[in-house]
Amino acid sequence: MGIKLKNQMIFISLIAVFGALTGCHSKPLLESMTLGITPYRAAVVQGNFVSQEAAAKVRIGMTREAVRNILGTPLLIDPFHPNRWDYVFYFKRGQTDIVTQRHFIVHFNKERVAAYSGAEDLPSEYDLIQAVDGDRKK
Repeated sequence: MGIKLKNQMIFISLIAVFGALTGCHSKPLLESMTLGITPYRAAVVQGNFVSQEAAAKVRIGMTREAVRNILGTPLLIDPFHPNRWDYVFYFKRGQTDIVTQRHFIVHFNKERVAAYSGAEDLPSEYDLIQAVDGDRKK
């Protein structure tokens, strides 16, 4: 047998082995090998988090600057409604489909807080830290 024929037989053998490994029976084998292994998915935190503690500091009659010092710059200032500031917060835990979304709105009249809404169901600062760190094992 020549060298060329040996190389061809080795090549054909490799193709047969590869075909057997990637055939219809390889999916259950692959699934059993990777059972329990999932990719890491980081928690997604976007927007302005307004806590119960921060919302409790907002008062009717405050100036825009005072609100900005407490809550930060709003995520949305609508050019068609310049007297309304929207603080939107979005949180998605990495390994689950659980999404938390909060919306805190401040209305102004003549540069002073006239009303606000969305403070009823805000989490505390501690709750947010627990939610973000919830993926860690203790």
